[in-house]
Amino acid sequence: MGGVLVLGAALAACASLEGLTTSSAGDAGNTPVDAASEGASDAGVADADAARPTTCAWNAPFATPRVVVTSDGGDGGDDGVAQAQLSPDELVIYFQVRNGANHELYRAARTSKELPFGARVPMTELNEPAANDTNIAVSSDGLLAVFTSDRLDAGVPDFFVARRTSLVASFDTPSPITTLGPTPEKSCAFITKDGNELWFSVVDGPERKTYLSPITGAGFGKATLRPDVNGWFPILSDDKLTIYYALGLSSLDNAVRVAHRDGPLEPFRPASLVNEVNAAGESPSWLSPDQCRLYITTRRNIDKRPEIFVAERMP
Repeated sequence: MGGVLVLGAALAACASLEGLTTSSAGDAGNTPVDAASEGASDAGVADADAARPTTCAWNAPFATPRVVVTSDGGDGGDDGVAQAQLSPDELVIYFQVRNGANHELYRAARTSKELPFGARVPMTELNEPAANDTNIAVSSDGLLAVFTSDRLDAGVPDFFVARRTSLVASFDTPSPITTLGPTPEKSCAFITKDGNELWFSVVDGPERKTYLSPITGAGFGKATLRPDVNGWFPILSDDKLTIYYALGLSSLDNAVRVAHRDGPLEPFRPASLVNEVNAAGESPSWLSPDQCRLYITTRRNIDKRPEIFVAERMP
């Protein structure tokens, strides 16, 4: 995307990083269980996977980030892509794309972590043509999605939720989440691996804050402020002991930070910069289960349009 779309502080800030997101896959090896996998190439899968490291030191520095999804969708368009969420096996990706004046949610798939993603597919069951739909979060089982939309009040973003019964099914019609409490504009959602917590960002004037809502069978509980996370775009490790987030006022000056804690109910200790991934207003969007790969939205390309990159730790 060429610039930040002004939709209200939260949507403009989070959605300005707009990025591709793909539908979620199960854990069935190298076969994505999702309609978006159609057309993904399996050439070189064995060789590519054999060349990958099997593990990494969780605190090792990241290598130079590389592009995963470009802002050009392959049709010569000038779309910005951002805020990727992936299936646990990293074979399906969900993200947002700017199409003209609006943002929409997309997905894509691949058959190996080393191969490029296939064609992007719009998530038509979630997108509202006249609205801005952004910042999708998908549960690790792929059956629950939370995203930001201004469909009820143009320019005022809020959360919507959608569910599906299987990975081969479409999501049901989205409905607004009304139980989080009277927080200001909400965006940048993240669902923990166990499916029990919704972390998200709130924009209140110049302030960027992080909130946490419990997820139960009855839905989403009232959200509480996390004063130990002084930023937005929260992304947690599977064990909830590490958090990545961005500190900055917009997608142009964000910087990725990381913090740790000793237990999943403890506060996070003061954060530090992740210097090797900070070059051009980055924000984190997804961390692999082994903590070896961090997916980010960045404007480091020559046109300064948001794109999705991945930084990988090596053994």
